Amino acid sequence: MLTLCKRKNSVIQVYAENKLNLYDKKIRHEIIKKMRELHLNSAENLPDCDFTNAFCESFVERLRYATINDEKKHDVLDGIYHIGRESADYIENNTTNKCVNHGDLVWDNVVAYRNEICFIDWEYLSKGFPEIDLCYFLFSIHFGEFEKEKLTYIEMCKRCYGDIEGALYDYYDNEEKVKKYTKLAYAVMDLFFIRDVLQTCLWNIELGIKKTNDYIAEKRVEH
Repeated sequence: MLTLCKRKNSVIQVYAENKLNLYDKKIRHEIIKKMRELHLNSAENLPDCDFTNAFCESFVERLRYATINDEKKHDVLDGIYHIGRESADYIENNTTNKCVNHGDLVWDNVVAYRNEICFIDWEYLSKGFPEIDLCYFLFSIHFGEFEKEKLTYIEMCKRCYGDIEGALYDYYDNEEKVKKYTKLAYAVMDLFFIRDVLQTCLWNIELGIKKTNDYIAEKRVEH
C-alpha cells in the first residue's frame, strides 16, 4: 500500500535532518530492497511512464536535427543519437515486467525517518519497469560525484555502468534474472547518461564526450 504524506512541508523538514550515507553498501542494499517492495504494489490505475518517448522526444531526437557547423562535433552528436535511438528501441521491445515506478528516485528523494528508509516526492508515480527506478537511483549518486569531485566524463560513465550488475543482484537475488535484465538496464542507463550529462555539456563536446560515446558503445556490444 502506498502512503502519500499530507503534511508535506513539515515532514520534509524532518527528513532533511536524516540523510543516508548512500556510499555504504549495506544501506544501498536496503534501499534497493525497499525499491523492490514498492514495485510489488499494484500499478493497475497508474498512468504509463512512457519512458523512451519522454527521452527521445525531449532530447535524443533533437540531436538528429541539431545545427552544428563543426563536422567533427556533428559526427560525435550523430553517434550519440544512434546509441540513444538503438537503446530506446531495445527498451521498447524488451519490457514486459511492468510495475509501480516512483519515477524520480534520485538520491535526495531517499531519506531516513524513524529508523526506516523512506521515499519522498511522488509527483511522477507511474507504471513502468524496475530498471527505471534502479538505474536513475544509481545515476543520481554518481552524477553527484561527477559535480562534486569534478570527474571526467569517462570516469562518471565507468561508475554508472560499473554498479549495474551488483544492483541487479541486490534487486533480483537471482542469477538468471540478472543475466536476463542486464542489457535492459544498460539501455536505460544509456538514456539517463545521454540526457543528463551530455545535455549539460552539449556545447563542450571535444575529446571527453567522444571517449564517453565510445565507452557506452563498447559496453552495449558486451551485453
